[in-house]
Amino acid sequence: SAPSLFKTAATVFNNIFKYLTIFLLTFVWINFYIKKLNLSLIISALSTLFIGFILKLINNKKQYKLNIKNKEKKLIEECSHQFIFSDENLTKNFFVSLLKNNYTVNLENNYVVVENQTNKTLFLPIYNTLCITCNNIINAYRIAKKMKINNIIIVCKTFNEESQNLINSISDIKIKLLDENLTYKYILQPAETYPNFSIELKKVEKLQFREIKKIAFNKAKTKSYLISGTLLMFSSFFTKYNVYYVIMASILFCFALYSTFNNNYNKVDKNGLF
Repeated sequence: SAPSLFKTAATVFNNIFKYLTIFLLTFVWINFYIKKLNLSLIISALSTLFIGFILKLINNKKQYKLNIKNKEKKLIEECSHQFIFSDENLTKNFFVSLLKNNYTVNLENNYVVVENQTNKTLFLPIYNTLCITCNNIINAYRIAKKMKINNIIIVCKTFNEESQNLINSISDIKIKLLDENLTYKYILQPAETYPNFSIELKKVEKLQFREIKKIAFNKAKTKSYLISGTLLMFSSFFTKYNVYYVIMASILFCFALYSTFNNNYNKVDKNGLF
């Protein structure tokens, strides 16, 4: 079909640009030290194949890890969103059902209490705020003190430094704070149990420094860097202080190579412009 044909052609041209950039990058230095053109071309070609193979292995391994990391990050965020925008009782009942698989769980004064052979732990899901504060810690302390419980676990989206400092200063009750990442790692992931994803939130992209990289190292810039580097490389053949041209050409070739391999900054909206 036409789409698959265009995709194949794009992949071919993309690989040509990659290996051409690597070749020029190696050739500009090899030719600087080896004055025999034929020998420089042969060594550069062999070096290109070797470097291209190594870069492909590295890129595949990096992309695999990146995909796993992004999937987990997205899952963690989605779980937090469900807890935040759901009714508090639904969130509490979810954790009660989950914890019952491995612990004895009771509801005392409408609070979740987890028991084992040695002690009781007050388990508090606090998702009515994006970031819990010292007031939340103090309220949890008062509840535990009233119930005569010496251990507290609070699960939340995130917490600030003041909350952690306050916990460190409390000696008579042991308090653990689990943000969304730790909640996923120690509670949700081991049980392989997640909330029902009934609430969908629109992702809002924040403008950051990476946006500058997105512009500077977009795949569309590859050709410009490649042409500029090539012109400087040929200029080095006719100038007295050619090492400066060689260095600048190498930098531009590196920019071109980075732009070609840099998939993170070359994402296209699948839904199109409109």
